Amino acid sequence: MLPWPPLPPWSEVADVAKCVALPAAGLAFAVPLAARLAFGLAAIPVAVPSGALLSLATAFALRGAAPWQPTGFGSGWMHFAWGLALAAGGVAASLSSRWNWLVKLASVVGITWATIPDDHREGPWWFFALAAIIGIPWLTAPPSNGVGAPHQWPERPVLLALAMAALSIVALHAHYLRATDLAMMVACALTGGAAACWLMGRDGRELEGLGFVSLPALALCLWSDTDSAVPSAGFAFAGLAAVPMASFRWLPSVGWRSLIARGSLVLLPASIAVLLAMSFEELSFD
Repeated sequence: MLPWPPLPPWSEVADVAKCVALPAAGLAFAVPLAARLAFGLAAIPVAVPSGALLSLATAFALRGAAPWQPTGFGSGWMHFAWGLALAAGGVAASLSSRWNWLVKLASVVGITWATIPDDHREGPWWFFALAAIIGIPWLTAPPSNGVGAPHQWPERPVLLALAMAALSIVALHAHYLRATDLAMMVACALTGGAAACWLMGRDGRELEGLGFVSLPALALCLWSDTDSAVPSAGFAFAGLAAVPMASFRWLPSVGWRSLIARGSLVLLPASIAVLLAMSFEELSFD
């Protein structure tokens, strides 16, 4: 096991936050609030995913400020998956629980087909495994109480944002800079969107698909395409961090003890993934 690796210089962290993260998260935050003021509650299911899409596009355009610069960075399957997940999330949020699962299931099939790595397409097992990891927590999300329901807060988007931030650290230590950028972009979009939903009293279910898709898809890509000292368990813990959210439908949701218990189900595996990556792979910031 390697010595504990150095942290990035604070100047580089500040540059990324100022030039990439804050503008991207700010758009995801501002667009839903502006739509809410201009068009009312009915605009929220469209405005929240639209703000996330603008956030992702902004982060992609500003990514040159990051100190790590992957070569051959272009659009691809992940951008298609983001758009489909956000579109499905917005449509599903407008439908009753009796029908919204059909929209989610159809998008899971399409996203899985698009994101599964080429070297895992020979048999059906990887397809079904990835589809299950994406679909189970998304399809079992608690039903909506309606656009105007009071006292909601975006628990799942917040936890997904933290899990995506953890995945970006794992990807950085695995020396897969493209996945580092993609995970950071998703974390920014989820953070800004969750903050807006919190102010509006919404649970942010329109954003959930973005996290449920990105976590396992990027983790599988990391495990498949990189040759690093990060153990396979590190990628597995990161990619499976959102699966325990499937139990949220049946767990108590009132009180701080419940909040800690529910959050631990997601943040514990994400933290283990970060610790494994930082312990087994060395980074240099010279």
